[in-house]
Amino acid sequence: MSDTTCHHVIAHWVTDDERKQINDAIDYARQVGDLQALPLLLAQLTEPCDARDAHRAQGEQDTGAPTHATGDNEGKGT
Repeated sequence: MSDTTCHHVIAHWVTDDERKQINDAIDYARQVGDLQALPLLLAQLTEPCDARDAHRAQGEQDTGAPTHATGDNEGKGT
């Protein structure tokens, strides 16, 4: 089984629930004017990650159907 946990310095989202938590944190940072948090949160949200690809591939193996989440690298040759 491949590792489905991001080990980068800035941890990227792997599951849709983690993506939602980051989106919620971005909304909150905007509400309170936390401009220092926004670049870090955006980096978590937007950067590609091998762990996300491994998680998606594991889901496809378990269900036999492709699992797609927004923010992935579709159409970018990866």
